Amino acid sequence: MQNKKYQAGHWLGLGIGIGVAAGLVADIILATAIHVEKLWFGAASTAAIAIGAIAGSIVEQKNKHLRKEMSASEQEKYNSTLRLTYTGISMLILVSVFLFLKKMQA
Repeated sequence: MQNKKYQAGHWLGLGIGIGVAAGLVADIILATAIHVEKLWFGAASTAAIAIGAIAGSIVEQKNKHLRKEMSASEQEKYNSTLRLTYTGISMLILVSVFLFLKKMQA
């Protein structure tokens, strides 16, 4: 059996993707079946994404020997994607904090 090579971050991205899907399903269940407070609505997504990232990171470390080396252009593309991702996540966190503080003042 031939070992297939994967780019760095392949398993981590897969874990996060599964976490996003599981979190959305959990949020829908919480919103429709259990009728929890709106404050906890996003907590299931956050927890599922974190668990998915942890699981993906563990699998990534286990399969380190299957990692494909990136060329310079691939590395630059990967770095710019990471910068955009971190910027987007930071903006989401900032907006969430502002909305939470606004809700607490009302």
